[in-house]
Amino acid sequence: MDEEVMIELQSCILGLNITDLKDFGIKMKWLTVETTEGKGKFELIKTIRTAFEDEASECEENGFLDLVEKIKSLLYEQTLDKSNEDTEKAEKNKQELVELETQYEQLSKAQEELKQKMQLLELAQKKSNLSNKPTQKPEAKASTSGETELSGLNASIFRREFKIQGQIGEPGQKDKLTYQSLISQIETGLKKGYTEPEVVTAVIRSIQAGLQLRSYLEGLSGLTLPKLRKMLRFHFQEKSATELYQLLANISQSPKEDPQSFLIRALTTRQKIVFASQESDSKIKYDEELVQGLFLHAVETGLADETIRAKIRPLLKNPSVADEDLIEAMSLAMSAESERANKFTQGKPVRPSTKISKVEAGASGEPKENNPSNQRENHILATLKAIQSELNTVQSEVASLQKKVDDKDCPSNHPAE
Repeated sequence: MDEEVMIELQSCILGLNITDLKDFGIKMKWLTVETTEGKGKFELIKTIRTAFEDEASECEENGFLDLVEKIKSLLYEQTLDKSNEDTEKAEKNKQELVELETQYEQLSKAQEELKQKMQLLELAQKKSNLSNKPTQKPEAKASTSGETELSGLNASIFRREFKIQGQIGEPGQKDKLTYQSLISQIETGLKKGYTEPEVVTAVIRSIQAGLQLRSYLEGLSGLTLPKLRKMLRFHFQEKSATELYQLLANISQSPKEDPQSFLIRALTTRQKIVFASQESDSKIKYDEELVQGLFLHAVETGLADETIRAKIRPLLKNPSVADEDLIEAMSLAMSAESERANKFTQGKPVRPSTKISKVEAGASGEPKENNPSNQRENHILATLKAIQSELNTVQSEVASLQKKVDDKDCPSNHPAE
């Protein structure tokens, strides 16, 4: 038994797939249909290999050669069948490719014909449009209205529900919405295409639970947006445009308020005036230019620091100055003034206070003026007294001279009768 031949045959057997392996084992009568069910390739190879080795060991030399030839012929048949299948598949693929190319050419020709027909139809349509313009207009309007309805439907499907960011609470609560912020969100929602009922519903939902205002509005039928805005204005206790205008005219910097905070307060008041003036129920409408002029004048006259006022005065004279430019100029002026004050505070020397005390007797009964530490103070005191005495003498001399001058002028001013 040639081991090389057996190794070669076993390698050929290992190269078979599981289907060919089953057919080969059944033809060699090493396997049956029942024994191949549920087995994998590894188990089948193991069974075939064992049967092959057993049969080869029992055969004589001539019988072994016959066995080898039989195995080779079966393997060759399977290889040939496989190659035939591959050839058939290649021919079939080739035929399919030819058919696809033929279909592609036919479709290309049909496409060209359709293009020509479309061009002819477009020309005919243009001619009919020129001859029948009045009859085509209603159709165009109908199509436009249909597109509008379709776009509105798409917008209603994909649009998010309108919500108010924040919560409405009691007036003056720091963590709740202000009136200006709420109205700004309402205006934004209307600009985005939300309807008034949607906005009204969102505003009511944003009111803090437990407030009487929410209970009242939820039970109110037929509530419109203008009516809701009026109620919200009363709820937030907002001042009218006239009251705010008067407040801006009399605004001034508080003692504990820095210039930057004063400017922001004035800006806020100005915005409130414009905002309140735009309300539908406002009796007096204030023009923005008028409010801007009052604001600039109020800031200039309301600042407490003359140095800062002088630095930002050029901007306050410009009616079209931007708010951010004013804030920036105020910040720079405050920074420069603070730096200047710090420099003068750090460089100012500390002056010792001069004290003049009376001459008192010490504990030992000796006067303090004899102490060396008090000699300088005593000398200064004596000098001051001497200067005071000389000053009194000069004043008396001036008075006597003035009297002599008056006496000389008296006869000339009042002659004898």
